[in-house]
Amino acid sequence: QYRPNRWDNVCMLAGGTGFTPMLQVIRHALDDGGLDKNERDRLSRLHSAAGSLEDDEDAMTGMEGKNKKEGSSMVPSALHSLLNRRRKQKELIEANDKTKLYFLYCNRTERHLLLKGLFDDYAKRFPDRFKVSYCVDQAADPARWKGYTGY
Repeated sequence: QYRPNRWDNVCMLAGGTGFTPMLQVIRHALDDGGLDKNERDRLSRLHSAAGSLEDDEDAMTGMEGKNKKEGSSMVPSALHSLLNRRRKQKELIEANDKTKLYFLYCNRTERHLLLKGLFDDYAKRFPDRFKVSYCVDQAADPARWKGYTGY
């Protein structure tokens, strides 16, 4: 099981569809920040309670008027409080977990590299913590292929 800062570096090597256990580790380390199930459930509830209001201040303002009319107890200040706690917790996790993940993903050709876009996205979002490299047996277009080639 992944634990934040248990190791300085984690290197993973996968071929074909064997990337799925690696993906679980990567998601747990980067998306969940190494949180245990109870902590993930708590963050999920906070996110659900906030809905899409995190990026929509207009909706927050509109909800304030609606809540006053209907007498609802869920007021925007409570939602802001939930969101601020969630942001602070995420920032704390990201500041504390320094584990670097390295992933070498191999397959027959570029077309066979499943979820390449997802791994590339993780590398862009977490440049200090996640590096991905690709290797194919035979590049379809060797002039354009930037990864490793061979067995």
